[in-house]
Amino acid sequence: MSELKMSDSIDSVDLKVRLNKYGYKYKFIKLSELVADKRYEVTAFELVIINGWDKVSVVLDNKYKLILPDRFFKTISENIYEMNDKEWSTLYLYYRYKKILDNGDSYHRIEFEGNSFDTTVIKVLKKLNEEYYKYTKLSDLNINELYKITTIRKVDTKYGERVSVVLNNKDILLLPQRFINIISELDINRYDGEMYMKYKGKKTLDNRKTIHLIEFDILNIIFCY
Repeated sequence: MSELKMSDSIDSVDLKVRLNKYGYKYKFIKLSELVADKRYEVTAFELVIINGWDKVSVVLDNKYKLILPDRFFKTISENIYEMNDKEWSTLYLYYRYKKILDNGDSYHRIEFEGNSFDTTVIKVLKKLNEEYYKYTKLSDLNINELYKITTIRKVDTKYGERVSVVLNNKDILLLPQRFINIISELDINRYDGEMYMKYKGKKTLDNRKTIHLIEFDILNIIFCY
């Protein structure tokens, strides 16, 4: 298994804590290698950069390092000081199950547990355990409302390849088939998370075919498709 060097990481914890907690190597472990329903003690959280993307890694049982799914990044990065403070709470991680979603993506259910009665601890743990993506359709979106595109990727579905976007860091949307030829892998690799989209409603074409109109906005430059 590959190991991440400290020079490759961005850490929000002070130098003394980093030297004491990260002064030796950990083995990388995948979610699929975790034992279902086993309790793993969370030794520390770390903010890292993997292939140019911000991620959160977690040290388990002082032995393994696990890269968490992107949906946990915001909550953990905002609370990493407190979560790495052992006086704050002893934390545990449970891997529950893996589920294959309709677009072919894998969803891994993870739960966190703490032993503190502090209201802040309880609040953050509750938010972590509620972190999940749900699928949405264009027709479910509010017309003319701005939705931030958190991530873009191409996925294989039972109807062929599609472009999948995460909106507001919580909802997964499959864009219409026509976007496959518009968005390239280079666009995806360079995407910086600063684009917004609006759903403009439906339009009936001359051939009586109905399409969904979508408008993209970045730095006040608007693209309509």
